[in-house]
Amino acid sequence: RFEIIDNDQISQAKTGWYYVQKQHGSVEWKFTTKINDNKYITCVLDSNWIESLLSEIGFVYPYEYFFYNEQNKVIASNNHLFIDNSVVFKNNSKHINISEEYAFVNKVKAGDNSKLYKTITTEFESLQINFAISHPESYVFEHLGRYVALILLVVAFLLVLMIGIINRTNKRMALTFNDILQTISRSKYLNINQKSTNYDLVLIKRSIESLINQLNFYEKKLDTTLAKNQKIENDIEIAKKLQKSILPKYIQQKSLLTNKVQIATLYDAAYDIGGDLYDYFMLDDSHLLLAVGDISGKGIPASLFMIYTQTLLRSIAKSRMSVAEIADELNNRLSEGNTSELFVTMLIGILNVNTGELSYCNAAHNLPLIIRQEGTIEELSETHGIPMGIYPNKSYTLSNIKLNYHDYFLIFTDGVVDTKDENGMNFSVEVLKYNLMGSWFLTPNEIAEKINHSILSFRGNIPPADDMTMLVLQYQQQEEQ
Repeated sequence: RFEIIDNDQISQAKTGWYYVQKQHGSVEWKFTTKINDNKYITCVLDSNWIESLLSEIGFVYPYEYFFYNEQNKVIASNNHLFIDNSVVFKNNSKHINISEEYAFVNKVKAGDNSKLYKTITTEFESLQINFAISHPESYVFEHLGRYVALILLVVAFLLVLMIGIINRTNKRMALTFNDILQTISRSKYLNINQKSTNYDLVLIKRSIESLINQLNFYEKKLDTTLAKNQKIENDIEIAKKLQKSILPKYIQQKSLLTNKVQIATLYDAAYDIGGDLYDYFMLDDSHLLLAVGDISGKGIPASLFMIYTQTLLRSIAKSRMSVAEIADELNNRLSEGNTSELFVTMLIGILNVNTGELSYCNAAHNLPLIIRQEGTIEELSETHGIPMGIYPNKSYTLSNIKLNYHDYFLIFTDGVVDTKDENGMNFSVEVLKYNLMGSWFLTPNEIAEKINHSILSFRGNIPPADDMTMLVLQYQQQEEQ
């Protein structure tokens, strides 16, 4: 509450903060200040009201709080036993600057109390009053034992856990260590004669040194092997280019061929170099020789035998020779001194480009196909002898057919029809015929591309197992009316 004091009553009042003891034991705290020349105003605070107000803030034991003035006199406190109208910090050896907001003071004594306190204080400048909160220093140590015990318990738990992990790890390491020693004792690559369990680490060290020596040896050997392999790869690349140069290309050979035929080829080696061959060339102005062969085996031996066979074919075939005579001579030449045990299946044909008459000799090769102008597909089922290069002096026979205007003649190797899909099914001759249906209006090159696309789609992710070759010839000579 507030009281107005006249000038004639000021002699009975004090200025500033002071307290008045009441009969019922409570205390009133008063702050008097001058309003004008004749009037003074007094603010009266009841100690019970102050304590009830501060208790609502939530301060509880062990905290003590009090108000004090600039002379460090207590104005109000929550605990009269703690401090009662005493000089605050009278035994403090440190300087207290209460102008600093929330100045923190360590190890102070409040009033006549013998306990040490940690005190936080702040100043309310407009009221010329300070507020302080004190915390007994001993309270911290009352709970220190509990905290230490909790910390020790956690440390003990972690220590037991760590010991368990180390023990488990040591057991695993011991098992692994024994496995290593047993492996060393059984190894035929380690020349370790002394195998004593008293020197296990020495044994392992010697084993590692032995392995390092062997590794260095194999690294040098690997470098030598890589150099040899590089040379072999270079040789294979040269052989691949040589093989491609030997196989004829229609665009390059067109000027040497008659305009009465159109030829397209499909060639895909399973490896870098293949064992299939195809060839076509004019024997004279009227006769065209066609040949497709499949060498037994794969890789470099087959490719060399393929080049040898094609070279022999070109040197043997002459004008006015029948395909049977050419086959006989080629077989004899291939069989002479054949220590490689390789052989070739081959179909050789000679086409009279003026009449469309085709004579052919099938030496155990795949049966050729004819696509007639009207779209029908015929399979020529005759064969005329065994593969070439096995037995000399074998007599081969021949067959004759006639190609009409716009008919197609197809020769292929077994790499075409033996192509497998992901389920192990073969492409087969029937599938080939199915893909050739409706192809009578296409060019030979379009037919070859169509078959190649069908085979790749059929095969999927399965790599080729054999070389794949196809020759497509279209007869374009019309009969004279």
